[in-house]
Amino acid sequence: MPLPWNSPPLADIEILTTGFLCLLALLVRAATSLHPYSGEATPPRFGDYEAHRHWMEVTLNLPARSWYVQGPDNDLEYWGI
Repeated sequence: MPLPWNSPPLADIEILTTGFLCLLALLVRAATSLHPYSGEATPPRFGDYEAHRHWMEVTLNLPARSWYVQGPDNDLEYWGI
């Protein structure tokens, strides 16, 4: 049986672990926010967000057989396929 003054209580270890994980998450978020995103300031596509928005429009409004076919409703050059 360990002596009470030799090991910290379990609650202290959990608090330290939680604090460490929160600081690590904040560090990762801060490090990734310092860099530009893909396609930033390059019109007309403006990067990943615009590509995902366009893909959602294509998949919701066109039948699956038209997704990879050039047509009046689907400009393949626009989103890079």
